[in-house]
Amino acid sequence: STLSASMESVSGTQCASAATAPTSYCIKGRKVYGIDSVAVCSENLTASTVSLYKFDGKTVESKSLGSGDLSEDVTTLAIINCNASECKQIPGIVKDETTFYSIFDDASKTNAADAGTACTAAAAVGKLASDKKLCLKEDAEGDGSATKASSNGSYILSSAHTDSVFGAFTSTSIIVKVTDNYIIHDNLIEDGLHLFKVETTLLKNDIAYLTDGTTVSGGDAGKLQAYYCHNGSCTRTYGYFKMGNTDGYYRLKSGAASVKVADGQTTCTGKAYGALDTTGGNFCLGNGAMIPIVMNSSTTYSLIPNKQANIFTVAGSNDNNIMLQSTKYALVLDNFNGVDTKKYIIESNGKFIEYTYASDGTKYTAASETGTKIAEKLGDGFYHIVSDLDDISDKTKIGVFNCNSGSCKQTVGYISKDGTTFYTVSLTGSSSTNIEGTCNSSNIGKLVTNYKLCLSSSGINDNADTTNFLLNVPTGNASVFRDYASKSIIISISDSSKLFIYNNQFSAGPFLIKNSKMAEQSILGDVGDLLTELELYNCNGDGICSRSLGYIKDGKADTPNYISISKTDSTQNKLSSEDEENFVVNCDNEESTGKVKSDDKYLCLGLNTAAIQFPSADNHYIVNNGSKYLIIRTTSNGIITEEEIEVSGDEFFAINKNSLKKMSLPAKSASIDAELEELVLYHCRSTRKLCEQTFGYVKTNDATPMKDATNVYKIATAGSDVVTPASDCTAVGSILQTSFKMCIDTDVDHAVDFETGQNSSNYIMNVATGNIFTNADSDSIIVRSSKNVFYQDILNVKENGKKYIITVDGEKKLYSYNSSTLVLSPFNSALLSQFDVIVEGSIYLEKDANANSHLFRCDNDICHGTTGYVIVGEAIHQCTSNGCGTEVTQITECSSSNYGKVKLETTIKTCLPNGFTEVDASTTYIVGSETSFKKYIGNSDKTILEITDIENGYYLLSSGLDILLTAGEGNILIHCDDGTCTSTDVGSVPEGSYVNAASALLISCAESSCSLINNAKTGYQLGFDKGLINCESSSSCIAVEDPSGYYVDAAIDGNVIFCDIDNDYACSSFVGSALKGHGYLDATNNKKVIVCPGNSGACVSSDETGDGSSKYFINGADPQSLITCTNGGTCLSASALSDFGLYVDGTDNSYTINCSPVLGGCTSAKALSQCDEGTDTNTACKSNGSGLNNGYYISSENGMIYKSTASSCTKQPDEKTYVFELSSTPSYVDVGEGDGAAFKVYTCRNGVCTQLISSSYLESSTSTLYYCDENGDCTEVSNSVAGFYLSGAPSIVPKQTYYTYTDLIKCTGTNVAENCGKGTLGKGYYINSDGTDGMSVLSCDGLTCKLLADSQNTLCTGRIGGVKVSGGKKYLCQNSTDEDDATNQVEIKPGATKATVTFGVTRGVFPGYNSANTISVVVDTDGSALLEEKEGSFAIECNVKTGIICKDGSYVLDDTTLYFCETQGIPCEPVTEVGYYIQDTSTIYYCKVVSGQLKCDMEEDISSEESCDLSLVGKIATIDSQLSICLTSDLAIPLIGASKGTYVVAYKSGGIFGLRGHSYQEDYAIISVTENAIRLDTTYANNVKYIYADKSATGKYKILTRKDTCPTTKDAQNMMELSCLNGLCVDLDRE
Repeated sequence: STLSASMESVSGTQCASAATAPTSYCIKGRKVYGIDSVAVCSENLTASTVSLYKFDGKTVESKSLGSGDLSEDVTTLAIINCNASECKQIPGIVKDETTFYSIFDDASKTNAADAGTACTAAAAVGKLASDKKLCLKEDAEGDGSATKASSNGSYILSSAHTDSVFGAFTSTSIIVKVTDNYIIHDNLIEDGLHLFKVETTLLKNDIAYLTDGTTVSGGDAGKLQAYYCHNGSCTRTYGYFKMGNTDGYYRLKSGAASVKVADGQTTCTGKAYGALDTTGGNFCLGNGAMIPIVMNSSTTYSLIPNKQANIFTVAGSNDNNIMLQSTKYALVLDNFNGVDTKKYIIESNGKFIEYTYASDGTKYTAASETGTKIAEKLGDGFYHIVSDLDDISDKTKIGVFNCNSGSCKQTVGYISKDGTTFYTVSLTGSSSTNIEGTCNSSNIGKLVTNYKLCLSSSGINDNADTTNFLLNVPTGNASVFRDYASKSIIISISDSSKLFIYNNQFSAGPFLIKNSKMAEQSILGDVGDLLTELELYNCNGDGICSRSLGYIKDGKADTPNYISISKTDSTQNKLSSEDEENFVVNCDNEESTGKVKSDDKYLCLGLNTAAIQFPSADNHYIVNNGSKYLIIRTTSNGIITEEEIEVSGDEFFAINKNSLKKMSLPAKSASIDAELEELVLYHCRSTRKLCEQTFGYVKTNDATPMKDATNVYKIATAGSDVVTPASDCTAVGSILQTSFKMCIDTDVDHAVDFETGQNSSNYIMNVATGNIFTNADSDSIIVRSSKNVFYQDILNVKENGKKYIITVDGEKKLYSYNSSTLVLSPFNSALLSQFDVIVEGSIYLEKDANANSHLFRCDNDICHGTTGYVIVGEAIHQCTSNGCGTEVTQITECSSSNYGKVKLETTIKTCLPNGFTEVDASTTYIVGSETSFKKYIGNSDKTILEITDIENGYYLLSSGLDILLTAGEGNILIHCDDGTCTSTDVGSVPEGSYVNAASALLISCAESSCSLINNAKTGYQLGFDKGLINCESSSSCIAVEDPSGYYVDAAIDGNVIFCDIDNDYACSSFVGSALKGHGYLDATNNKKVIVCPGNSGACVSSDETGDGSSKYFINGADPQSLITCTNGGTCLSASALSDFGLYVDGTDNSYTINCSPVLGGCTSAKALSQCDEGTDTNTACKSNGSGLNNGYYISSENGMIYKSTASSCTKQPDEKTYVFELSSTPSYVDVGEGDGAAFKVYTCRNGVCTQLISSSYLESSTSTLYYCDENGDCTEVSNSVAGFYLSGAPSIVPKQTYYTYTDLIKCTGTNVAENCGKGTLGKGYYINSDGTDGMSVLSCDGLTCKLLADSQNTLCTGRIGGVKVSGGKKYLCQNSTDEDDATNQVEIKPGATKATVTFGVTRGVFPGYNSANTISVVVDTDGSALLEEKEGSFAIECNVKTGIICKDGSYVLDDTTLYFCETQGIPCEPVTEVGYYIQDTSTIYYCKVVSGQLKCDMEEDISSEESCDLSLVGKIATIDSQLSICLTSDLAIPLIGASKGTYVVAYKSGGIFGLRGHSYQEDYAIISVTENAIRLDTTYANNVKYIYADKSATGKYKILTRKDTCPTTKDAQNMMELSCLNGLCVDLDRE
């Protein structure tokens, strides 16, 4: 400009010597220029300082501050503020020697002396106070309390009053610098974001938060304020700052003091809106989205929801958006760039959106405008829309956008204000346009002469009526469109040829051009003359096009032209009358697909889809013409386009319906975003050459979510968009927020994830109106998931009225399909039918019988693949898991060897014991042999015969092999376990109850017969093989799964069943304890307790929680525990060993339960009455506050005995035994003071007194013998009986229902005084003299004694060393013979002849001796039989570590480890192999693996049977009087020398060899058999791939070796082929 030029010319000319006096001055850089129309002089300004200057005519004079007198020059003064690069005039207050002056930078205001004012109102802000301090904030309370700049420094001044010297800044803040001589606006503060520490006085200090190592002291954390400054004006803002690199993050919240962030997160995943990820430096937006805080020198802008309680604004509610700006180490509210009511285009999440700004709340509201927008770039991704190009002063910051309803895309092109001066606008900025000369290949895309756009080497935009053109951008192009090199793009020209832009918001679809002008060509009229100039393109919404083949119909009057358009050569375009290749006679073959019929002009869409009229509606199709797939786009305006696409396998993908380009899924969000509105979904199966459009959800495969999107898109019937997540599953088919799972029903917990791998899943959903899949309402549709997508499966489920099997939630379910409504309905009837595979493992379609089909069984809409026979044409085919392709050889004769084989006579007929039989759905048969059996059942038409494995359990068959379903007697019992079945004639079935697998009727076997019964006892009973059966009615019995605990035995009165969770839930029935107070927790109800009355009475379970108070029972399973049933609560068992307690007996309230550590548990008896006292008192003892009669009482507080008199209550001494006599009061008193009818005996030890029960007491001072019965009632024994009496207080044995005692009384005659005294405890047996019915022998182990029940000691067989009670006599068992006891056994009785007996015992039989060895027992004259223990005797137990006192060749069990002692005196060796180990016929041990460790024990139950049965498989038994091992249910190998060898033993659940059954590939185990051991052979090797065993009658399952003679043929009758690993084998002959 002229002024600028004159400034350069006067450089160095002082104003004092100027030719003309300046009339005004201006500052540029660090110089001031005098102006009089032009510059006439210049003066250098003082650098980097605040100076006061006088400007008057030719006078430019620096004035001193703080001295002199400025009054005469005040009106000509100006304050200049300079830094190293520039100077600016500023307003302020200066001081001379005495006076302050206000110096303005506004020529309309006059400088003047400032006397000051009171800081009591807003009008004083920015003015000098009366005390010559600057008023920063007024205070209505008085001048003295206002906020003022009280010392030198920099201050924040906000909202200065308009009358003040700083009045130009009434709505913003400025920094004022205060010194002794001036107060000025510091307008040279650097533009940008600043962080200050601001004191309450508003004194500020800069915080160098960008400098690594900067820290903020704890006291200053609450003083931080952020300001954005521009041209000296500052706006306060809020957000987060990272303090250097070491001091963490600080939160500056609107309306609150700043704080250091103490609640930082380590991620935004799962965090709500507003959280701060201090590890990654991200502000969390919820749903995993975030805004990163910039860590470098760039700047980003982000729009976020203005949610309630955010830190940036004080939002009253969720309202529109706010903008955040992030620069290095900071994220703040951008409340400083927007101008009220102005419109902006802002990039957020990769998209440009148009917004309107409102300064009230700093909100950006989305605008919905459409058209081309010119905008000024304010920052990266931030543009201000202008109405005129002149509104942009910096022409390097022009941006152009194409907007559609507020969604904008930045574009490129040329723009002009006047049509002659153009600017080239790129994505990064703008510049002046060079106008080229002629239009040639070098200038394509550029403006040329006459301001025309060069479109091709010979074509320019000279069609005045045309808006859209096609530009084929060459490779290496240098125009503004160069980024689209090698692409064809739409160019739109508007505003009278002042705007040439790439139209990336194009109304997408087919685009027809006239190639001589590259201009859009209309077909509303006749275009026949332009035939060879026409080109057809498919264009997407970005205005990028690709050339296409297709068809057009023009608007020629009467007879429109139908023209085929070539994709490559416009000269090959043809009229329909001239084109027999593309216009065909009919659509009857695949090759016609995609072509047009020449007669009626219908478009052929393939053999599976009807042809459509052309032109038709706007639509799209994917079809197959036999050799390739075509995507076809039809329009309603007479254009069809086609493109080839690749399809492979079962593929799901997206198609851009405008460009006809395929998008493989999953894809990146950027790719989907770019085409979202144009995408449609297709599902294709190349094997069927079919494709169907569908709808659904697509999840991107981005590594992290977008900042404010869910990464899930809906492509729906109503359009496509980013998903708006739902908070719950009210709307079935919606996507949940946070988890991004899809709701398959209304339960949030059922929502399902997108598949992440190659698997697919099906979901049947009842969707409501508004769902994305269909317009249906509350109908069942199939939604399929594959990697990152959910879509409705329309392709695979198509045939109307057909039944489909669809895999849903891992189950195959049966549906019928209605193609008109796309609805699936569950089909709940039973079905046995053939289905074709549509999707392997996922979708099947019911079809007529054919060799390629699969056989399925469906019950209650649940299906599974099955096996069997079907009729295919004139043959029977076998169906396996691989299909029904194998033809079966039919039989003609029916004999036992052909049972289960078939022939075809219109229907399938099966050979069974009753001859050829039609098998339908009403009867099921079981056919097979050995261990291989199958179940046979047909369909109602008898055209399908299902042959399958048999479910686990027991089945009772008739002689015709059909399964019995109604009550009656059967002939054969079949048992199947994990694919292995055994058949047993009912005459050989062990007695017991068997759960029937075929119906609810119980199988009952007894006396060599088995029947289905309908009169079973209701309740629980023990099943065969230790299972538990529950008969809910007499005709409905089921097996109880995993029973645990105690149950009333309904089958045996007086018995309780216990099922052990630690022993594979095995159950056993036992006589329930009838001891007083005993009960069992009922496993069926935690409010019930089982109580048994004894004497074979039925045990009863009762609810014990509703009597108004707690009830107590001794735990019959473990008397060391007490069962407590709380009123209204439950019954629980807890240890009673921790403390003393007395309780009312829940079985009889006249009894008292006594629990104490001394007793070792609990007993119940008729006890002394209780008193409350625990200390001595001077009054009578009390109970519930009332005094008690004279006598003795037991304290409920401490368990000690107290004596009560009228004047005292005295605790009796400990460590003493007391006898109390019943008096008439009634109470118990000292002996001799009562009536002599009844007594109680207590022993006090260790601070607790215990009542004698089932025990005797000999009072030595009076020679009186007392006997106390099981109730605790005692009597005086007048005449003693020769033998022994238990003596002392009882002790509880853990988990036992008997008591033990530590003392004996020995009597040799009837006179107590003369014949009775203390007995000595040995190891052995004593005759019991106390007369307890059924308890005639005592057993003592050397420390304690107990009573033995006569009923449990009636045999010597298998019990050498035991005792036998028979005919009133007691015998010591010295052998296993139970005949002629007087000859074979030794009688124990007082007066017997003393004798020493020697015999071998097994472990744990003889009292006090726990080894298997030879012992000597002394049968004495006093009625005892005691172990002889002396040096050298085997009665001293074997020491396995040394071998001392160990019998040669013996086995010794020590806890769970078994040792073999080969030679006495040599340490015994532990057994390390699974198997049986035999000492003798009655002493057998077994070892098996339990929880990974070898555990050994004694075999307690060695059966003696005539033959093996199912229960004995894998066990040792005496078979036909010979100790044997049962290899199968009907084969025993005797344990003799001749049987030595290697065999295989069959699987049986729970066996010691660890077999798990066929599903684990474990049918047999290899065992090594000798006379005294049977071991699992885990290392057997025959040096061949497979192992063979001979299972013939002579082979007896023995393994064949290389030395054996092999059979000449291999068949199932005599030879087994096994594959073995570690001794466990699978039978390769089994399916």
